[in-house]
Amino acid sequence: DADGIRHFWSSELGFAPTEPGQDPRAIGTCEILWNLMDFTPEGRPDWNEQLQYGEACCH
Repeated sequence: DADGIRHFWSSELGFAPTEPGQDPRAIGTCEILWNLMDFTPEGRPDWNEQLQYGEACCH
């Protein structure tokens, strides 16, 4: 098609378990949290977001 550039994106491994030593397989640079961290002077942290953080969660 000569009308323009078409870009398609998908993530097949988003829900696949990670192997030892690998980072979680999420959407990476498309993820809003990490994009916001890129704007901070410190940059991206070396931790990964979780749905729950231990037993100290408020219920």
